[in-house]
Amino acid sequence: MEIKRTLCEKIEIPKTKGLDPITVILEDFEPARGQITIRCWDDVWTGYWGGMGDRKISEFFCSCDHHYLAKKISRLKADIPDYKAFRCQLRKTIGKRLADRDLSKANGKKLLQELMECEGIEEQSDYNYGLFSRIYNHGDWMFDIPQKINHEYEYLCRIIDAVKDVLKQGA
Repeated sequence: MEIKRTLCEKIEIPKTKGLDPITVILEDFEPARGQITIRCWDDVWTGYWGGMGDRKISEFFCSCDHHYLAKKISRLKADIPDYKAFRCQLRKTIGKRLADRDLSKANGKKLLQELMECEGIEEQSDYNYGLFSRIYNHGDWMFDIPQKINHEYEYLCRIIDAVKDVLKQGA
């Protein structure tokens, strides 16, 4: 078994700017290839780049936009479904279809009753695809779901910015 040892740089950033303490591990494997690992509280994110030009991982990381980095090191999305607003939107859609006379009063009442019987819509597994398709009168209603800011994604972007600030200082 062949064992290869590499040198890593570890940086510890104390609690700051409303963030928990952050640990950063930088690994430059060879020119143009490197990896960064960021740990904050009990979350860990890591990213590998195999084509950074002649830069070190710290230089490359600092040159990138935090949105690009967040998408590279995590699966978090900037926006997530707003289920509370979606439920309200479903009721409004029934009302609009009734007002537009695109839906009979009896069918509108039936749809509202079915919607009221639905438990809370808290995640995609709670979707009643048949009901929602009937409410919207089409099968592409998933594109109509309101979105809201994902605070976990925003927190990660703040962590990335803090790491970039420290790396730019040459810590």
